[in-house]
Amino acid sequence: MPHSHSIHVPICILGQAIVQYNQPTLCYVSHVNELLITVNPGVGTLKVEGLEPFSSYIERKLRNIVKKLELDINIKSVKPLPLLDLLIAILYVALKERGTRDTVNEISRRLKLRRERVRLTLKALKAEGVLAYRENEGLLELQEEFPWVMGLCFKAPFKFGFLEEEELEESFNVALHALGRLVILAARSIVDGDFKMFKKVLMRYSRLSIALSNLPLSILKAYDEVAKLEDIACKIDEDFRGFMLFCEDKDRLAEGLNIVQKMGFKAITLRC
Repeated sequence: MPHSHSIHVPICILGQAIVQYNQPTLCYVSHVNELLITVNPGVGTLKVEGLEPFSSYIERKLRNIVKKLELDINIKSVKPLPLLDLLIAILYVALKERGTRDTVNEISRRLKLRRERVRLTLKALKAEGVLAYRENEGLLELQEEFPWVMGLCFKAPFKFGFLEEEELEESFNVALHALGRLVILAARSIVDGDFKMFKKVLMRYSRLSIALSNLPLSILKAYDEVAKLEDIACKIDEDFRGFMLFCEDKDRLAEGLNIVQKMGFKAITLRC
């Protein structure tokens, strides 16, 4: 007999790359971001609807896992959603159907992700609104709604990572602390509805992240162009090679996404 699940997928706003260092993270969970998952015991088929441009990628990424679990899974959404949190949410439901207890470890192993990154998404699945999260402190609900609209621009998934050099460990730790403090400032700007401060914080966070990462120079050049856009706040996205854009106005956000598309990125609007 089929089992149906309704999941509200989180959108990680800031800090998902530093959560593994016990630094704070911000995310947003809205009931608008609903994912419907129907699961049956079967031969291991996977069908994804309504998640373009990610549908085919999700099918490729999870097909072998679903076959091994011997489940037939149908996934539906009425709108695009962030990719990495999607994968974690889908696999969480599948593993729970199979009675897996340590879902964090299993998802981390199967998707080759840090346990802390997986735990962030799974904690947020059970909440709603703008949330602050730190590994040892859990979730803190900041407010019900995220005050601005947002979109994604990307070229390829899972390409972001920090360069950790042993001889630079002290400097690296100082930089991580600075990133954590910037997440706290971003949280304050969201609560205050201060978009100018939010934009300033995202720019500082992104420039420091790029300096610590293995992203190519072309991404830095593209970021510099996008960051110049008036009324657009842009950050380097920490789940893939691309940017997350924020704006107070939907039309201005659409204009910003169109500009980034001309640079060779794919773009989607996250209607929150």
